[in-house]
Amino acid sequence: MTGTSRFNLITSKCLNNRVFEVFLAYLQKDANHAYWKISLIVENVQGRNVLTNFWVSYSF
Repeated sequence: MTGTSRFNLITSKCLNNRVFEVFLAYLQKDANHAYWKISLIVENVQGRNVLTNFWVSYSF
């Protein structure tokens, strides 16, 4: 296994099941949703792409 592929394997294992919180306004590009925050969980890593799934949402 080369150094690069070993690094990618370690990185993908570290990212799996990680939860990211982001404001819905950033995803929708609409300031009307600024009070909604959603959480996305990492399901899979494919190269430089991270596949996420909806985890939870809440408002402030």
